[in-house]
Amino acid sequence: MNREKNNSILKIALVYVGTMVGAGFASGREIWQFFGVFGDNAVPGLVLTGLLFIAAGVMSGVIAKIKRTEDMGQVVCPWENKKLQQAIGWVIPIILFVIMVTMCAAMGSLFSQQFGGSKVLGGLLLVLLVTITLMGGFERMQKVFHGLVPVLIVVIIVTCIIVFIMDLPKGNIQAELVASPLTPNWLIASVLYISYCIVAVIPVMSTAANKTKSLKKAAAGPALGGAFLFLLSSLLCFAMMTDGGYAQAMDMPMLAFAEKIGPTAGIIYTVIMFIAIYASASGNFYGFTTKLKDDGKKGLKIAVFALIAFCLSTVGFKNIVAYGFPIMGCFGLVIFAMLTINFFKVFVFNYASTQEKHKYDFPEGAINVTTGHGGACLLFIGEDKTALIDCGNAYCGERLVEKIKSELKGRPLDYLFLSHTHFDHIGALPSLRKQWPNLIVAGAHHGKSVLEKQSALDAIKARGEEASQTYGIGETTPVTTDGMWIDMVVGDGDVIDLGGKEIHVLETTGHTKCSLTFVIEPMSLMLASESVGILDRRGMCHPTILSSFEESIASINKCREYGAKRIVVSHYGIVPESYNEKLWNLLEKESYTEKEIIEKAWAEGKTEDEILDIMTDRYVNDERLADQTFSAYEINMRCTIRLYKPKSMDS
Repeated sequence: MNREKNNSILKIALVYVGTMVGAGFASGREIWQFFGVFGDNAVPGLVLTGLLFIAAGVMSGVIAKIKRTEDMGQVVCPWENKKLQQAIGWVIPIILFVIMVTMCAAMGSLFSQQFGGSKVLGGLLLVLLVTITLMGGFERMQKVFHGLVPVLIVVIIVTCIIVFIMDLPKGNIQAELVASPLTPNWLIASVLYISYCIVAVIPVMSTAANKTKSLKKAAAGPALGGAFLFLLSSLLCFAMMTDGGYAQAMDMPMLAFAEKIGPTAGIIYTVIMFIAIYASASGNFYGFTTKLKDDGKKGLKIAVFALIAFCLSTVGFKNIVAYGFPIMGCFGLVIFAMLTINFFKVFVFNYASTQEKHKYDFPEGAINVTTGHGGACLLFIGEDKTALIDCGNAYCGERLVEKIKSELKGRPLDYLFLSHTHFDHIGALPSLRKQWPNLIVAGAHHGKSVLEKQSALDAIKARGEEASQTYGIGETTPVTTDGMWIDMVVGDGDVIDLGGKEIHVLETTGHTKCSLTFVIEPMSLMLASESVGILDRRGMCHPTILSSFEESIASINKCREYGAKRIVVSHYGIVPESYNEKLWNLLEKESYTEKEIIEKAWAEGKTEDEILDIMTDRYVNDERLADQTFSAYEINMRCTIRLYKPKSMDS
């Protein structure tokens, strides 16, 4: 199932290379046209383009991963303008469609140059292969790249090295070195080349990044791919410069160079050209097909548009590279500039800056005693009473007790308030009762009844033992449910006075029927229940609606309307005060998005397991798994999926 998938850095790099190393690249035509034709000035052009290849891939992957989107408009556009995002979301696919036209022309040229055959046959064969591949979605395309691209890279490198070390005769056709009028110098050529390429980078790297489990891989994969591309382009350029007039004259210069080496080399490179055209056509056309509505007829649409691309390819491969690519590069230049601005906005000014802030950097008066993995445990010391809100996992109970004791300095712990009865928020309760037998545990009425059921206690213990095995290496606290009950029921509007500090209770159900939010006054510090959702360090929301969508939305609005100055989000920490209103809007929006995705999947006839895969790809990453075991996530997500299952499907 997809939840076991985790794109490696190398896999992402290979997808990147496979998408870029198409007919124009592998044939040498692009590299010669944009770099080789400038002689010694090819070197700075290649270096600049290599750096931009890395930058373009990394920026696309990082933005997509942080924003958790594959929509090209949202990845590129730095402004919250839906019309502009939609426009960009269509301009890029149109350019990618033109690239498919180019690949069809290239396959026709390959068949004609090598076999003396029909260009029509070559183009139609490409259409068939690409259509079959893309009907299998991104996963099938990735498998193709994983198998073919390493072969592609090796043959290109070996061919270039042989050209260097052999004293090959000059080609029988020579032409004057003339740059395209649209790329008169190396700087313009380099910038336009990467700008043209960027439109293929964005959709493929966005999809690949979102199938990783960490931001580091989403950045490292494209960076490695960009480095590979720099190496390959440099080798190709320098190999062709050994006979520049011949390279200028040929439609596919590297293929001609391979044939100068010998018939076998020519045949091998012909096969590589075929692979390159096929791989690049699949990668680029995939970006176009992401805009086609998946209404059960997407496969037919892919085939129809592929045929249209073939019909338009008859203008000729060489003409498209010389004139069409620079024109598309002008559009791409604008896209590249917007992508760069968006990267600085999303990563540098938003994500990266939040990383500098400690996860549990709470205001004075809220004492963080969190131990281990799971939800935060906050201690509040009043003039008369002391209170802890949530107590985390069972396996670190003894460490939690020691932390609390060091803060209380001889005073007892009077209250424990439970936000809800899940194991990672209540597990250490037995350790607390052992240390402070007079502890009063406060929770919701429904929570009290939950903890009176043996089945619930058994589930809490099972999840706690799993967490102990996963995260509690070296811990000695036994996992038990002894003493796990609620002494005092609290509900909406209740206020518990600690002396100088008050704990105000809000019933905020939706995650569970026992979920409570607590506000500490006069600090105006809200500890929001998981019914509103949780955040990750990217600042992105993960809905955690298990019992009721309507109640969760109502809980979000109740918390928003309270107007607390500082907000603590479960499994995240304190939210900057300036982020408050944006926070509630984000939480509500993502709750609706999750509901729509699941309902759409049910409507399309997908199974529960298939929907779980979809949601896992969207929400699970290394950071989330650091706080929650996968089995705990799966149990919760299946509850969510069933929550939105049409009643008619149960009959």
